[in-house]
Amino acid sequence: MFPVMFWFMELNKLFRLSREVQGLKQSALVKKLHISQSSLSQFENGQSTLSSECLLTLAPLLKINPGYLMCESKNPFSSPDLIKMLLTEKILVGVDYTPLEYVVMVNPGVQVVFLLATSMLDKALAKTVVGQLTLAILVRDQDGNTFIFRRNSRGSYIVGEGNLQAKLQAMEKEDENKVVTVRFEHISKALAKKISAWDVTLTDVQGFFESKVTKTLTLAENRVIELMRAEKLDLEAVEQLLRHMKE
Repeated sequence: MFPVMFWFMELNKLFRLSREVQGLKQSALVKKLHISQSSLSQFENGQSTLSSECLLTLAPLLKINPGYLMCESKNPFSSPDLIKMLLTEKILVGVDYTPLEYVVMVNPGVQVVFLLATSMLDKALAKTVVGQLTLAILVRDQDGNTFIFRRNSRGSYIVGEGNLQAKLQAMEKEDENKVVTVRFEHISKALAKKISAWDVTLTDVQGFFESKVTKTLTLAENRVIELMRAEKLDLEAVEQLLRHMKE
């Protein structure tokens, strides 16, 4: 059996969430585990348990960190490949950001990159009340694992980014040791097609973290920029005001 530890999420819920957001079927997994689909279903629903050996075999298939199960790591996820997660829809609520929020919650430091569409229509809409159109969201955790989140509906834009940013900012404020940085990047049509087809790889998005880390902003800094744009504040006037305040 695994050592006793404080789980951020019950194991059965972690395994079920990981399987569902990655679009994996129980029937496909049980063939590799040599157990019945009923056994896996009962485990995911908290009605029974699986052996340690079975869980350690299942974990890598779901990008779950075996070290987390053995209390050797606090990070629930681990993969040398891009971890692709589909965000489900909630009736009358919109996109369910639970998987993304969970990754941020369990990591003391994360980088978040909103990937924006770049067509002429998208650019025109970005100047209206609709705002910037996000096709997907990248997250890199403290251990270098890279996640990409996209709506379950192919080609659909992510909505409610403002609420998501507010939640991320709240997480950062609640934990003085947590650092959440956010950046917005326009992407090429080629990458947009790969994201839509869901055949995007780590190589396709690696550059967003390697070449532009020094330009990453904290949520607070990003909020200042948003306010300046919303109020149409002149940069020079703001700089003069800040200098005056320091005097």
